[in-house]
Amino acid sequence: MEAVRQYENRALGKLVESSWFKTTCLILIGISAVLLGLETSPTMQAQYGQPLDVLEEGIIWFFALELVMRLGAYGKRWPAFFASGWNTFDFIVVALCFIPAVGALSAVARLARVLRALRVVSFLPNLQLLIEALLKSFSSMGYVGLLLSIVFYVYGVVGVTIFASADPERFGSLGASCMTLFQVLTLEGWVDVLAPQQAAYPVLAPLYFVSFILLGTMIVLNLFIGVIVNGMSEAQADLLLEKARKEGDEVRDTLREVENQVGRLRMLLDKRESDLAQARQLLKSAANDADPRRERLKAV
Repeated sequence: MEAVRQYENRALGKLVESSWFKTTCLILIGISAVLLGLETSPTMQAQYGQPLDVLEEGIIWFFALELVMRLGAYGKRWPAFFASGWNTFDFIVVALCFIPAVGALSAVARLARVLRALRVVSFLPNLQLLIEALLKSFSSMGYVGLLLSIVFYVYGVVGVTIFASADPERFGSLGASCMTLFQVLTLEGWVDVLAPQQAAYPVLAPLYFVSFILLGTMIVLNLFIGVIVNGMSEAQADLLLEKARKEGDEVRDTLREVENQVGRLRMLLDKRESDLAQARQLLKSAANDADPRRERLKAV
């Protein structure tokens, strides 16, 4: 009910917010994603190319109808539809689907077909929360990335200084040293990288690589996780604030309706009191007119 209140056309809003309508949209988005994968198969295209194209065309028109219905639910307040970034994303994706896949626009049309699969985010609030948390984490991730870059730079320079003579292929320059350290950070084949350095520097090489792995994987990467978790907490807090704001707006709307009803009742009561006052005045006038008549009758 809360989601329907934002629409001017409540009947259409109730339809687009219904669970069966959203489920239908999700199913069609899934089918669209499957069709996108099937189109990459030459065999499937050769055998079922035409039916797949017809089905895809039908899904695109359904998405367009769904978008028109959601816009229509806002009525005259249709610009409020674009207040949500997810609604704007849906509109752009659906609009791009109608670009003809010919000539220079073929790449844009193919991109739009790929983006259709991302529309699933618009129908799953929990997934939206995750995306928003990642977006909120970008600013903090920049500082963590800066710290990681400093660690790479320091260890890269130290690696060139110490291991260039023993392994010029991996540590002959700062760029090669940083690429080697990136491989070590992924923990993929780092023992093979360590072996020739350890042969030349039995004590220094293990200290160098073990300390770098500890700093890179266990500290810096954990900072990335912490930043994302913090972004998730902020996104949840924003969601709760938005929900509280909507509930407050709903309460204010209800109070406003009650005040309007009370005002109408007061007007009715005032009108009835005025009618009663007029009736009393008429009765009094009638009584005053009747008194002389009674006196004349008594005299007769």
